[in-house]
Amino acid sequence: MLKLSEAQALTGLSKGILRTAIKEGKLKAEKIGSTWRIKRSDLDEFVAELF
Repeated sequence: MLKLSEAQALTGLSKGILRTAIKEGKLKAEKIGSTWRIKRSDLDEFVAELF
């Protein structure tokens, strides 16, 4: 499970874009405590759909 900042570093996308994608249901994520956690496979799938 990746933190939002780790997902940002891997993809080069801003945290704002990632947060928007989560809110719109385009990127699957779980809120654990106060931080979003994203499975690497879900992140890879999201990025693949962008291109």
